[in-house]
Amino acid sequence: MSDNVTAPNSALIYTYTMTTSPQSIRTLVLWTLWPLVVLCVLVMLMAGFMWFFSTLLFTPELIADMRLDPAFERWPAELWELILEMPTLMLVTFVAALVTLVICIGGLLRTRWGYWGLVASFWLGVPLNLLGIIWHWRFMDRVFPALSALLADYGVPGGESGYWSAQLSGVMFGLVFAVGFGLTARQLQRPEVNAYFNRATNPKAPS
Repeated sequence: MSDNVTAPNSALIYTYTMTTSPQSIRTLVLWTLWPLVVLCVLVMLMAGFMWFFSTLLFTPELIADMRLDPAFERWPAELWELILEMPTLMLVTFVAALVTLVICIGGLLRTRWGYWGLVASFWLGVPLNLLGIIWHWRFMDRVFPALSALLADYGVPGGESGYWSAQLSGVMFGLVFAVGFGLTARQLQRPEVNAYFNRATNPKAPS
């Protein structure tokens, strides 16, 4: 059977399965870190913009006035709470993305603190995504009836099908990311990948 037939169907599969040679380990690390760097930068830009926008426009005084407006009286209380907490949430998001970016830079430089920071970050992502599923389920439980009624006023169909679509989408995304984070953490903890981040014992590994 030819090599073309037996080769993995994608370079990503190859990277995550053939991690014994220095070159494949380097590819694994770079394909893990560079997309994460790009994601961190995008998240920081989004969080910074949203923080500025929510802080500048949605002041507590403005929110209090809006809640007295009959046009907004049917909005769920949870939505108002989320709007009020948006600056804090965006600040936390910005800081988390910045810390992750620093860890990624440490990983690209093959430092030990960068390596252990990556491992810890990916393992931490597993329970956080699972907790996110619970939070999303409970939040949608509380706000969906009111949101569905509001959408119905504008002729947008919702109802039970929309509720289950939103809930199952949240569960699916949470599980996919939790599993992905866990698998990546396990790959990073393989002995040969661990050794890649130790220049003292592996100085000739490609950087």
